[in-house]
Amino acid sequence: LWRRVQSRSLLGEEMIIKSTISFCPTCYKRIHADIFTDGKSVYMRKFCSEHGQTESVVERDVDFYYKVSGQRGIYNGYFIDVTERCNIQCKFCFRGPTNTKDPSIERLMQEAVMAKGYGQFIVTGGEPTLRDDLPQILEQLNCVSPGNALLTNGIRMDEKMLDAVIPHLRYWDGTVGLNLSIHPESNGADRKLVELMRRKGLKLESILWVIDDLSQIPEVIEFAEENKDVIAAVRLKVATKLWSEQKPDSKIFVSDILKYLKENDYNPEVAWWLNNRVTFFNVTIFGIHFMLVSWYDVNNIDILDYNCPPVYKSKIGLVENLVTSCIVNEGISKGWVDGVQIKCL
Repeated sequence: LWRRVQSRSLLGEEMIIKSTISFCPTCYKRIHADIFTDGKSVYMRKFCSEHGQTESVVERDVDFYYKVSGQRGIYNGYFIDVTERCNIQCKFCFRGPTNTKDPSIERLMQEAVMAKGYGQFIVTGGEPTLRDDLPQILEQLNCVSPGNALLTNGIRMDEKMLDAVIPHLRYWDGTVGLNLSIHPESNGADRKLVELMRRKGLKLESILWVIDDLSQIPEVIEFAEENKDVIAAVRLKVATKLWSEQKPDSKIFVSDILKYLKENDYNPEVAWWLNNRVTFFNVTIFGIHFMLVSWYDVNNIDILDYNCPPVYKSKIGLVENLVTSCIVNEGISKGWVDGVQIKCL
């Protein structure tokens, strides 16, 4: 199924790189797709028997695509939702609003036992700190598989809660398995958590910062430089058309971020020893580890390329790559599951 062409196409001439599986962007049926190049960019062409042919850009820079295509992995982990509630409404969030009841600890542990082979548990939501029993959840997850992580916006993470969760999160050299999403909607709570970590002599595993314009990158780098004693890594993610996020403007690709960094003298050093993909790329800037992220969406996802962790359980119960499962959930929100029209779950 994977047809790879070693030679490059001549400028303006179409050449198939490989065949894969993708989704129909209308009915979310899994369909055949060809990935091809015109010598400048990389595209996907696919045909649904019900909704016709569509084309989309996979990567703007064909040279970048060739360099990283086919590399192994992204990072290990199983995203486990402990709640779907959240205490803010972010401008960019792949999850839509919901009133679903929080799962019991017993149900979460059943899910964890089934999923422990995927690597660490990445505890998320919604906002997981909305659960008062979060320390107990983390403790029991460590009994299933130790070395887990937590993703939070930091709003409820005061000193008391931080002291309660730290013993249950993996840490080394003062680095805690705590990953902080930076949001203007938090009204400075994320910055307060950074200061609290500094006061305690601890370091965040990473911060996650979502941008929708390349001009926002300097702010991210400046914040990372100012707080590199507290931040082990930065996930610089661009907003995408994924699930409920649906960023309306033109897509930003990883190669666009790299080009901006080079043109503005940030001199990114590529970390080739880490797992790099077309949509997830590791660099070092001013001695700080940056993960540049621009996930696929329903228009251009290469499902076979993403047959790897991190994984997430979709609303139909399938455990697949995080992005693939989010696209399945996106289809459900529009009334489609694999080409079949349904009532929205």
